[in-house]
Amino acid sequence: MVRHNTDKQRLTCGVAVGNAVITPDGVVGKVVETGPTWSIVSTILNPDNAMGVKVSRTSDVAVVEGDSELYSQNYCKMTFIDKGSNLIIGDILETSGSGGIYPAGLSVGVIREINSDAMGNLNYATVEPLVDFNKLYEVLVINGTY
Repeated sequence: MVRHNTDKQRLTCGVAVGNAVITPDGVVGKVVETGPTWSIVSTILNPDNAMGVKVSRTSDVAVVEGDSELYSQNYCKMTFIDKGSNLIIGDILETSGSGGIYPAGLSVGVIREINSDAMGNLNYATVEPLVDFNKLYEVLVINGTY
């Protein structure tokens, strides 16, 4: 969770729980709590966060979610991967637009590792977010649902 203070003047545009939070690099997370001059954002690294994504190269769809084991490395996990998906390391992920929070086409991350079982079925992929959470100073809040 990231807590940030905001200028009272800027709150007139109506920051609300569930709003998407982004930077020019990609998705940061979503607003989970607001006050008169502040908001709390749950980042995509948080295990309670999940979003629909698609692979830019193939349009395969999946889910990216925070993972407690990957959190300290600033990585996420990609799950619910279709059996016929043709993923490769370096594939770029973007939001799919499903779920109502994030509009389609926002940058999410890059596949860094692909994990399969003994039968060759894709279990999950490790994703490095495109946002550098260690250098996060300004964000944009997207009002509305998608």
